Amino acid sequence: HGDRFIPSRAGANWSINFHRIN
Repeated sequence: HGDRFIPSRAGANWSINFHRIN
């Protein structure tokens, strides 16, 4: 997973992934 960034669905997970990519 990681094709789309859906904060509404992923919640805090998307934030963690975003930081990891950066």
